[in-house]
Amino acid sequence: MWLDQVNEISEMFRFSLPYYIAALLPILIILSPADAAHEFPVYRLQHFDLQGVKYGSRSSALNFEARSIDTKLPARKCVMLVINEFSVSRFRELVNEGVGAILIIIPADLDSITEDLKEHIVETEKFLLSQEVSIPIFFSPHTQQVDEIYSNIIESTNKDSAPSAAQALLGSISANGYQLGVSGNQAKILNDVQISNIQGKLSGFGVEEQLQTVAVVAHYDSFGGAPDLSFGGDSNGSGVAALMELVRLFSRLASQPGQNGLSRFNLVFVLTGGGKLNYLGSKKILEDQLDGVDGGLFQDTGYVLCLDSLGKGEELNVHVSKPPKEGSKSFTFVENMKNVAGDLFPAVGVNVQHKKINLADDFLAWEHERYSIRRLSALTVSHYKAPKSDYHRGTILDTRSSVDIPALARNVRILAESLASQLYNTSGPFFEGDMVTFSVKKKEKNIFKLLNGKPNPIVHVLQQTMQRYLTDVKVTHLTADKRDPEFAFYDQTKTIMTAYSVKPAIFDLFLSGAIAAYITAVYFGVQQFHLLYSLVTKGLKSKSTT
Repeated sequence: MWLDQVNEISEMFRFSLPYYIAALLPILIILSPADAAHEFPVYRLQHFDLQGVKYGSRSSALNFEARSIDTKLPARKCVMLVINEFSVSRFRELVNEGVGAILIIIPADLDSITEDLKEHIVETEKFLLSQEVSIPIFFSPHTQQVDEIYSNIIESTNKDSAPSAAQALLGSISANGYQLGVSGNQAKILNDVQISNIQGKLSGFGVEEQLQTVAVVAHYDSFGGAPDLSFGGDSNGSGVAALMELVRLFSRLASQPGQNGLSRFNLVFVLTGGGKLNYLGSKKILEDQLDGVDGGLFQDTGYVLCLDSLGKGEELNVHVSKPPKEGSKSFTFVENMKNVAGDLFPAVGVNVQHKKINLADDFLAWEHERYSIRRLSALTVSHYKAPKSDYHRGTILDTRSSVDIPALARNVRILAESLASQLYNTSGPFFEGDMVTFSVKKKEKNIFKLLNGKPNPIVHVLQQTMQRYLTDVKVTHLTADKRDPEFAFYDQTKTIMTAYSVKPAIFDLFLSGAIAAYITAVYFGVQQFHLLYSLVTKGLKSKSTT
């Protein structure tokens, strides 16, 4: 009877084993760890076209197995590295070896890092943005979750690099890896993008058409390695704040009773877009004014004063393309700056920096060069001294906290007193009390994110503020030609990356072999169970007889 029960069990396993396996697999999947997938935000490298040249990362799709920068087999892998591990030589090696994508971990707090690391980040951004990169490149701020993933990836990569093939095989089987992927489609061009300029003026005393014009210009956009990480606190948030404070101060002077508040100049204020794109906004303004669309604004200009990066430093540098002639309006303004700084802030030096315009360069160094090309007397005031400081004026390190508010207020005071001394032809001081009362909080970190919006919220705020103090305030727009666009922007600047905890392909092969061997052993064990039973019973009988 007992033997009949054994045969029934044998028959049950023989015909029902596939069903038990089919039921077991879903249970194992349900019981798998819930934290096998991790999600975190990532920010894509800039992706834009300018004057027919392509810049930045041209791809946004990503679904690759992750490896560290030391991997020997980067082909079709996503290399994950910390920013201080990045080098130009290794980057080129990875691209030549067919790397699928690169994920760069950056510090969560960019304000507290060392100066050496800041310089390394600036150089990395400069290199990546100076060319067209075919692979996706993303930035991820450091978090504990990202750090754990990165540590596991390093361990997995080290096991791949074992001294022997057998050790590498065993290491691959036991290692835990990650498959990285991003949501969303391939990046697409943004249609109907507009670059906006805002202008307004304070008319002087006399016949307006017969008065010379002094124009104050600042661009309001920001730039950096990743659009959504670019604040532009110093460049050029400080320039915009300085211009708006000058608007307020001179509007207050002009509103005094009688004619005493009116200067003998027309004072024009212009906020331009596209400053980080070779100053396309200023180019548009000049084409409209000098080539007859609007006319008049720059027809009789004493000089154009451009403001850029005024939020720190212990000196002010006046950048010119041609040294001002003695007796000219621009020469007088520079001399006024030196005198005012010497009287009010003796520790602040005012220096003139002369650099000729190189039309062969892809990007102009300063905004005043746009006006100098059209033979207008122009200058840029900045705390930066070197013409190549544009790399520091376009970086994710340029945060709002990088602006020294007392230094900005001091610089605005120097500019305001110098300008007023010239406009009213008398000595000051004209202004007392707190400076820099205007502040634009860029909750949307990069102007590229807003260019496609109608209406543009930043432009709307700036326009409303200028309308409180100026007359003839208007906004003009520059749109890209659909057949031959001068500029183009792309979406997918920020997305969510998912890291799936996976075993390498060799583990799947090993597991398949082990499962096949197990099933084979069970199958033949059930098929030949009577032989196994006979051997066991014979052994028991032989022991009982002895």
